[in-house]
Amino acid sequence: MDFKRINVLLLVFFIVFDFYLLHMLFTRVEADTDQSTQQVERAVEDELEARNIGFETLGEEAIQLPLLKTQNSNHLAENIGQLQNQTATMDSNRQLTSSFDQPLDLGLGINQETAGLSDEQFKLLLDNFLRRPELVINGDLYKSYWYIPSERLIILRMMDEEGHVIIDGTADLRLLLDENYQLISYTQTYQAGLKQLDTQVQALSEKAAMEILESRIETAIPDNSQIITARLAYYRYTALKDYNIYSPSWEFIYSRSDGTLRTIMVDATRGQVVNRNQVMIN
Repeated sequence: MDFKRINVLLLVFFIVFDFYLLHMLFTRVEADTDQSTQQVERAVEDELEARNIGFETLGEEAIQLPLLKTQNSNHLAENIGQLQNQTATMDSNRQLTSSFDQPLDLGLGINQETAGLSDEQFKLLLDNFLRRPELVINGDLYKSYWYIPSERLIILRMMDEEGHVIIDGTADLRLLLDENYQLISYTQTYQAGLKQLDTQVQALSEKAAMEILESRIETAIPDNSQIITARLAYYRYTALKDYNIYSPSWEFIYSRSDGTLRTIMVDATRGQVVNRNQVMIN
């Protein structure tokens, strides 16, 4: 009787002990998982900080965006005759290049201290240049603007109705200023019939795009750089005979330690690097 009772007590003890060990095991696994998750979540930020790269908080929101479609057009070539007091030519890639007979004062008040264009300066640029058809073709369609002081270059880009910019150079207007900050020449590319398609695609978050860049040496942002801006925009993914399809892309603009501005793009739906550390003025 005593022997059976001892066996029962031992059995109960081992069952309780087994449950205790299982509980401790699951608790340890959950703790390790939480710690690993936190390490993964911080990994890309830690890597950037370790390489002395300045950046703002990386966004983690992943959103859906439509594809864009444009029509192939000879619009610039067909309207080149309206331009006055300048010499303009077209190349085989539908890019217009023009040089003014005399430097043109844009009235923006730009000088060597100017770091970027203000909203007021852009309004002046609209009135004094972009809305004047004798100076530029459909200049008012280029609504995103960026000024690069080191190159005395104003970059303007077309965008969709929700404000997403086309960033691959196929819808650009680039104004080159001389040493007196007067306009001497420009290049222009143009996209006709810009519209959103019904097709929606899932875009990566800003953080996920940065993780892709940091995963390979040849695409990582150089040490001691400063990320100036990151934005979700569009680039031409498919070029067909009659039309083009544009897909979402993350664009990171950063300044290297030597002061050079560069840009790198990541396809926001496929997770592929589209370009690699290109100089901003290219």
